[in-house]
Parts: sequence; C-alpha cells; structure tokens
Amino acid sequence: MPSFQILRNSRHSYQRPTSTALSFAAALVLAGCASTASQSLPPSASGELKGRTIVRTERSELPTFKANTPGKAGFGLLGMAAMNKAGNALINDNKVADPALAISSALSDELQRRYQTRAVSARLPLDTDKLASIAKEAQGKADFVLDVRTVDWSSAYFATDWGKYYVNYSAESQLIDVARQAVVARASCQYSPSDGPEGKPSYEELTGNGAALLKTTLGKISTLCAKEMAAAMFASTAKR
Repeated sequence: MPSFQILRNSRHSYQRPTSTALSFAAALVLAGCASTASQSLPPSASGELKGRTIVRTERSELPTFKANTPGKAGFGLLGMAAMNKAGNALINDNKVADPALAISSALSDELQRRYQTRAVSARLPLDTDKLASIAKEAQGKADFVLDVRTVDWSSAYFATDWGKYYVNYSAESQLIDVARQAVVARASCQYSPSDGPEGKPSYEELTGNGAALLKTTLGKISTLCAKEMAAAMFASTAKR
C-alpha cells in the first residue's frame, strides 16, 4: 500500500506552525484499489498512437464535496444537505482544484513519453459522461480523448475519534478513440486511510489557512492515482 507524509501548518497560528503542528508531520496512509475493471493498451498501440493528437477533458460541474462532521451527521437528510453545502462552500471559497485535472495532466505526459502522442493545449469542456457524446464533442479537435473525472470526494471523521479527520477520493479515467467512439484503455482509483486517527488533523487543521492541508492532501492523492492509472492503462512494453 502506498503511503506518504504531509507537512502542514496549524490553523491555530497563521504566522508559523505551532509545536503541535510540527510534531504532526502527519503520515496519511492510503490504500488504493480499482473500483472498475481496468483495460490496458496493447503493445501494438506504440505504432498506432505515434503522432496522434490527445485532448484532455474538464468537467463543467464537479460532484459535491461532502464535509462530514459529527454535528451534521445525526440529522438525516437535513444533515446531509448541510454537509453538501459546507463542502461545496469549502471547495469554492478556497479555490480547491479538481484533482482530476492534475491526474489527466500526468497521464497526458506519460502518453507523450511512452507513445509519442501530441497533446492539444485547450481542454475539452464536458457536462456528460456518455461515451458517444464525449466522442462527438471531440470531433475535429483531436484523434483521442483522455477523459479523467472525479467520481467522489469528501472529508470525514474517524468513528473512534470524532476530532480527527481524513480525506476520501475516487476517480475514473478512459482513453477514447474519437473516430470509433470506443474506449481503448481505462482505469480507476480509490483512496482512503488504511490506518487509524493517530496523527491525523482536526477539521480546523484540515480546512484552515485557505484549506492548505486539504489541497496538499488531494495533490498527493492525485499523484498516486496517476501512477496507479498509468500502470493499469499503458502497456509495459511501450517505449520508455
């Protein structure tokens, strides 16, 4: 299981980290697993992809970020609505980037390195997940679409320690042949802590300072997701 360490500043001091924050150069241990079957490019793709153009997608609307807290969890549907509202405000107010964009950028770089593809600079804006619709939107723009989308993201507290929080994230990627309207490679990733609350941040520490720790955590997760997806999608015999 992959793991990483995150150095962060505590919200309790906007000038400098406190001794508590320094001692909590926190290790978030994340477990990765594919939620859908992966599909790898065949070795023959090296010749078929060389010089072909790839356009990356960008969703016009992200899934709701669920900010789960004990104070809201006990109120059923009203509590869920409050979590969703708080989560969306957290993302929007602090300009937290969609991790799918970083994942797709890394996968695009890997496609260029392995298969000598050519990246289209402008992203393809989407408000659909339907294969035929995505291919239709990309006609005349590129030969292939590299579509990466955030499926779910949230923050939550540990059942054994309501004062400690962690981040969940899942995403899916697919490489689409525009002319054939066919998926030629796909992968997914899902990350959440595999360890307990020790060393984890409070909600204030996770979301304070402009959601700095949340952004850092999502950045680490996107790096791990990109590596996991690349391993699943791209043939090991491709040019390196």
